[in-house]
Amino acid sequence: MGQRYEVRKGELLAGCEVKPELFDGVRERLRRFVEPFAETLCRAEQKRYALQYVEGLLSDLDSKNAESIAYLHGLDRKTMQHFIGESPWDTAPLVGELVRQVGAEIGEADGVIA
Repeated sequence: MGQRYEVRKGELLAGCEVKPELFDGVRERLRRFVEPFAETLCRAEQKRYALQYVEGLLSDLDSKNAESIAYLHGLDRKTMQHFIGESPWDTAPLVGELVRQVGAEIGEADGVIA
């Protein structure tokens, strides 16, 4: 069983190779993705930190906490900690934006989710 597993694992991993060109412009695409969500936030600093927070979550940091993400972007850790844990914001507009995007992508006028 062990050898069969290793062979299959090798086959699956070979199919997972990502061409470097896929990452061309990834930061700009990420910025465009985050922008409508960030725009639902009320305060200017929240809008600024939203992209940095998402970039940190998607980064290769070993620890994806507020402190590590802040240092990745050259910020004081308290700035990111406040954004994540203390800054008041309503999730409803964020969820609304997600619903709008999903609806635009897969929605139909007579569609029903079952």
